[in-house]
Amino acid sequence: MERDSIKDFLDSLSEMKKETKSTESSKKNGKFQFVKFAPYILIGIVGILFAIYFGREFLLNLSLSKHSDKAYLVTMVSRLVELPDEDPMVVTVTNSDVLSRQIFFKDVQVGDKLLVFKASKKAVLYRPSTDKIVSIAPLN
Repeated sequence: MERDSIKDFLDSLSEMKKETKSTESSKKNGKFQFVKFAPYILIGIVGILFAIYFGREFLLNLSLSKHSDKAYLVTMVSRLVELPDEDPMVVTVTNSDVLSRQIFFKDVQVGDKLLVFKASKKAVLYRPSTDKIVSIAPLN
């Protein structure tokens, strides 16, 4: 009888060892699975961030090229003010410091559009970012 109880005890110990090993093994496999897929997760995150950043830049460039089209620009400005019936010369402001010294350009910002109508002797300063006329003046 005593042998049976010792045998049962040893059997229960061996079962406990097997359970412990299988638990450790599953923990190792879990860590291995994470390490195995971590590079793919990292590549996915970097790809998403890349797409968000450059997708936004692409859309901004697309909208800027759309706004640089003269016909589109004249259409947008003509919604806000009556324009002469002629083809304007369009200039984009790239340096506001130099221009801001003149009264007409006191509120100018980089990216503003200047439409110059030579025959009508009229100049219109338009800000595409806010879709507003900044200034209108006659030419001398």
